[in-house]
Amino acid sequence: MATITQIQTHAQNYVKGNSNLLSAEEIRIAQTINNLVTTYHPWRWSIVAGTNVTTASGTQEYNLDAADQNRVHKLNEAWLVSAGTALFPLIIYDWIAVPTIGTTGQPYGISLITEARVHLYPTPGAVYTLSHRFHTSGTVFTANTESYDAPARFDETIKEGVIWKFLEFLDDGRAPDKQKSFYDLLNHQKRIDMRKQHEVRS
Repeated sequence: MATITQIQTHAQNYVKGNSNLLSAEEIRIAQTINNLVTTYHPWRWSIVAGTNVTTASGTQEYNLDAADQNRVHKLNEAWLVSAGTALFPLIIYDWIAVPTIGTTGQPYGISLITEARVHLYPTPGAVYTLSHRFHTSGTVFTANTESYDAPARFDETIKEGVIWKFLEFLDDGRAPDKQKSFYDLLNHQKRIDMRKQHEVRS
């Protein structure tokens, strides 16, 4: 995984700029590209384990653990645990929120309604432990020594993205071509990721 500074230096060299070129924008450009890459597709490498949440009877909506809030891009899987036994996986509703309902029972559905809150359906009629895994929305950078979230095989893609943003800042006519190249490379990585998701393990 490349660091912000390594990619920045590459972009400066590409546009034949000095070492201070756009240094004031270094972290902002890196953040933009990191966000675009991380949230472009539910990558296998972006899955992290969430902290368990305890439900209450009669309550449908729950805050995620503070450590997970504003980090969730998409739920990957979720399930309930009752008396130490994992129950069947919950159905994840990605594009619509499960409805608000007063009826209680054992939930079978879940939806992410914000990056910090989830709805269960139906409303839990007992105490459960909600376990989940999610695709992270990516690191919030604070220093140029940090690394991009994507694995090393994405370095060329990230370089194209940062060069695109450099050229855009400089009103350089090559920016649209670099933008296209960046998204072409992202789509190539997406195809690889989707193929690996469907590989049969022996």
